[in-house]
Parts: sequence; structure tokens; C-alpha cells
Amino acid sequence: MIRIIQVFVLCLFTTGIYAQLISQNSYSVKAYYSPELATEFPEEKSKPIAEEKAPGSIIFSANFANSLGSWTTSGPDAAIWQHDDDGPSGPFSNGVLEIINSQSVNNGFAIFDADLANNGSMINRSGNLISPLINLSNINYAYIQFAHKYRFCCDDAFIPKVEVSTNDFLTYASFDASIPGVEPNMISETYFSKINIASFLDTASNKQNFKLRFNWDGSNGGSHYYWQIDDVKVREAYSYDLSLTNAGFYTGQMEIPYFFIPKSQYSPLIFRGTITNDGGMPAENAFLNVTLDQGGGNINSNPINIDQTQSQNVLTDAFNYVNDTLVYFVNYNVQQDSSEALSVDNSFSEFLNVTRTVFSADNNAPSGFISNLSNQPGQPFKVGNVMEILNNDVIDSMFVYVTATSTNIGAIIHGELFKKVNGIWNPIGSTLPRQIGFDDNGGSIGLKFPAPILVAQGDTILVAACHNGGSPDVRFRVCQRVENGFVQGFDANGANFILENPKALMVRLNMGELLSINEFEHENMLVYPNPTNGLISISALDDISGNVEFIVLDASGKEVNGPSFIVTELQNGKKAYRIDLSKLDAGLYEVLILKERSVIENVKVVKQ
Repeated sequence: MIRIIQVFVLCLFTTGIYAQLISQNSYSVKAYYSPELATEFPEEKSKPIAEEKAPGSIIFSANFANSLGSWTTSGPDAAIWQHDDDGPSGPFSNGVLEIINSQSVNNGFAIFDADLANNGSMINRSGNLISPLINLSNINYAYIQFAHKYRFCCDDAFIPKVEVSTNDFLTYASFDASIPGVEPNMISETYFSKINIASFLDTASNKQNFKLRFNWDGSNGGSHYYWQIDDVKVREAYSYDLSLTNAGFYTGQMEIPYFFIPKSQYSPLIFRGTITNDGGMPAENAFLNVTLDQGGGNINSNPINIDQTQSQNVLTDAFNYVNDTLVYFVNYNVQQDSSEALSVDNSFSEFLNVTRTVFSADNNAPSGFISNLSNQPGQPFKVGNVMEILNNDVIDSMFVYVTATSTNIGAIIHGELFKKVNGIWNPIGSTLPRQIGFDDNGGSIGLKFPAPILVAQGDTILVAACHNGGSPDVRFRVCQRVENGFVQGFDANGANFILENPKALMVRLNMGELLSINEFEHENMLVYPNPTNGLISISALDDISGNVEFIVLDASGKEVNGPSFIVTELQNGKKAYRIDLSKLDAGLYEVLILKERSVIENVKVVKQ
């Protein structure tokens, strides 16, 4: 198996060329992004910043009223940091839609407007916005809070940073200021960030010379758009202040979060979160509370004690969540014994869709696309998500999501399923091909398998979107970040690859009725083999006196002609029947068993 090595990418949008360093004997795979993709996302709706509760002592504050004041700038593009009051400008920005929504936006804010400086070119930009001296003598627990909003391109690993120092940045500590879920080209919401600097202050000397800076580091491809900053405060820590810094759920042995789960694939969920103590005092009996609306119920993690500045991961017990086929909103909340000082960062919400047939691990939040291997443009390409089958089931079709780019129209795609056996991906099904039309473009495309595919509990499968090459490449949608190894595929030469630092593909399975792999036990009746190449046997009907009739229906419910029915000899005192389905096309059928023209039993059978 060839493992993908993530390497430096220089995006040249105006020419459509992508230059990439290729490691010897490795394939380099990367989702390609383009500024015009941003128009495909729904219009952003900023969230207002929550009102603060019982604020701690404010040591320093700046709201950039009418100027940058005593803040200074540094770095190769220091001059790009400016005071502004009307939002970002430039070829790819819209100040009306993309302006920060801070508490004091009316008097202006700081902005690193790389888009305006570039004026259509693609030059990587870097620069720092540096605070004046702040006296933190005798302060051991403190944090920085600020409102910000950004948009970046095109380095997948881009991180906006807050850096702190007490020696004018001869040495410094760096903190990740990323807004959760923001990917290249996406417009972030206006976000309230809190950076705990207690770990830095714990060992720092000369704390009376403390400074902080906002560092836009575009040296690896963060060339474009902007970063807006407002309402900066340095506060002494609250006594009791927890935050939820990570949360989610998973199911199955592979611990994958499935955001769309059919009832036939039900398996109990486990919820998890990371609790961080931002307060100056230890937190006692801290726990994660998880509730599901629509009557889904609630569950808690075990309580824990957390020292100052420390973080701990917590898990709930397995949780049986299914009440009905509904969209449930999962609400995570961190609680502790003492009164929480700042609850704005204690909560997080996401959705879980319990469906009738759809099974998927994407979170329905498009964040870009993947179009092919960077060293094999225009070549055949297969890429998808690794998934776990939680219960025996049958798959009859799948869905693939594509972008709204006009170059997709007319391209032909299909879907494929692979099952891992002894570490090797073996093909188990391919859908019929489908040409992308005007109405299909920018949404989901249904792809049907010629015959239903049975899968068993514990199977590991790869659900892949595929195209057969051609220029330009087809653009498949991607969503949230997922664990390494989750996104895999095959290149033009049929070699398996694994994406590193991947995003989930928007590919979804459509599951059928629950079936057994070798036999179907239906009360006192046994139907085998199922699936079948022709003959099926139905036994254990000895308690049904008189003549029995059979009707076979196709997947649409229409009666089919061709099956022959044979009554065989008695076996251990039981009647046995055989039905010959060999003349039927492959597919899913329903066999009705009738007595005096009334249906007394019915079973699903797969004809291979």
C-alpha cells in the first residue's frame, strides 16, 4: 500500500497550473481549491458574540478606535496590517458580506488585507501586528480574548497564530488561533476566541515586558484574502472557567462518526470531548453532558477533577439514541461543581440524521473539492471513504456529490464498492455509469448497482466516486477533516493510495432491507441460499395445511413471470418447496407465500 506524502503546493490560479514536489516512489494527492469556489457556498450568517458573564480583571484592551493606536507591525509584509472600517477589498473579497461583526465594529478594526495588496496576483504574504508593552507582573493565570474573522488560500496547513513574548520576540510561544471548521476559501463566521497563556506565564521572566502579536504566516501558500481583528483583551483568569475544546461522537469498532445512519445500521454511540481548565483554581467533578433533542435523551461522562491549565479527554458510556427516523441535534455542554464564570465556550452542537436508508460519514458541510492526483491530471481516478458495516444489510445504490463548476457537465462518473479481505481491497460492485447533466451539477447524483450487494456486520468497505479521465478533471465534493487513513482510492495505474490530512468525500450509500448472508430465518420458515444464482428452497411449512401458492414481486412491487415452483419430498416430516428464479434478472425480489389467496408470509430474496 502506498502512503501519501503531503508536500508543499504553490497554487497558480490564473493559469490553472499546480506545481508540486513529488517524493520518489510516492504519489502526491491533494484536494485542489480555487477562489471562484467560494461562490458555491451559502451566504454566511455571522453569529453575534455572546455577552460575557462575570468578567475577570481586564489588564489590557484595544478596540482599534479610529486607528491602530500604539500597535506596531513587522515582517516582510508589515505594511498590509492597517486600520479599516469597511471590510476587505480586492478581486476576491466582498466588504459588504465579509466584514467582521464585532462589538465595536463601528469605530473600526485591524485588518491584514492580502487580497487588496495582491490585486489579482498570487503572492504569498506574511506579517505581524504587535501590541504595546503590557505589564503582567505577578500574574500567573491569564488569557487573551478577541473577535476575529478570516478567509485564506491556499495552504491546507495554514494556521493564524497568536504569539507572546517578554523579550520583544527574540523568543516566543505560539498558539493556534484557527476557527474550527474553516477550510481554504471558506468565509469564517465572526468568532470569539480565548487563548490561555498560563503555560507561558508559568516560566516567563520579565513579565512586565509582555507583548502579543497576531501572525499571518503565508510563507507556505497562505497567499490570499484577509484577517480582521477587533476587541482584544488580556484578562486575569477567572477562578472557575472550563472550556470544551473538542467534541464528537463515534460508533463501531473503527470509531467513525456517521452523520447519516439508517435504522438498519443502528449501533450504539459513544460521545467524547476534551475539557480544558482555563481557570485559576482546580475544577472538581467536571463532566460532559450530552443531550439529543426530539426525545433522544441525554447522557453524562464520568466526573473528573482537572488542575489549572490542564486538559482531559472524557467519554460517555454507549448510548442507544434511536427513537425514530429524525434529524437530532446533539448538544454538548461542560459542567462543574463550582459556578462557571464564562459559559460562552462550554457548549457545542452538531446534527445526527437517523434515516430510513442513507448511510454516510460526511457532515453535509462542503468545504472544497478533490479532482485528481496532482501528478496525474486528466487520468482515471477513484477516491472515497472507508466505512464499517455495523449490521448485515444490502446496498442497492449510492450517491456522489459534485461541485457546481461548468466543466463537470458532460463528464461520465460511476461508483464502486471495495471490501477489505486480508488487507487487500477487493471490488464487490460497480454502479451503472451516469453522465453529469445541467440539473445534476452542483448536487448529489444517484448511481444504481445492477444487482443489490449484500454486506455483513464487521465488513470494512471503501465507497468510491470514480471517473474515467479526460480534461478537465471531475470535481468531487469534500467536507470535514477526518483521520488519516479514512480517505483512500486508486490512481490511473490501479495503485491504492491513502490521503494524509484528508477531508471526507461526500459519498453516501443507499441501504435496502436487512438480510442474512447465508440464510433467512422467518419464524418457522427457512429460506436458503440467499442470495441465490437460481434455486431457493423454502422449508418448515409443515404446519400449513392445504395448498400453498407463491407470488414473486420485483423491487418496484410488480409481479414477475418466469419462476417455477416445485414441491419436494417430505424431509423429517416437513414439507419443502423449491422456487426457480434462474430466468429472472439480478436484483432484489419479494416472495409472497399465500394460503387461500391471503398472504401469510413474505421474504426478501437477492438474485445474483
